[in-house]
Amino acid sequence: MFRVGSAHAVVRNLRARPALQIQIGRECYVPEQRFLSDHEAVVAAIGFRNRHPARLRLFAAILGWGDLRNEAAMREFVRGRPFVSFCPRKEQEHEY
Repeated sequence: MFRVGSAHAVVRNLRARPALQIQIGRECYVPEQRFLSDHEAVVAAIGFRNRHPARLRLFAAILGWGDLRNEAAMREFVRGRPFVSFCPRKEQEHEY
């Protein structure tokens, strides 16, 4: 999952033309992408917070996000910020 935040040009471009390729380290794939609902974004953000509490505190301190330790704060943070899910595109089935 990639949080695109307030980078309006990135969001506009992703809506107009989906990403052609994602590369993370040596892994490279053609993505399927979709914008998450606020509920899905909150679930993803809380999952990240639970798995990486120190990283979230560091990011929040550096980027001025405030204290995101409770669910209400996380919901407020997510509101109005687009979150995008990228996963490898499923191979199309061939009909013979």
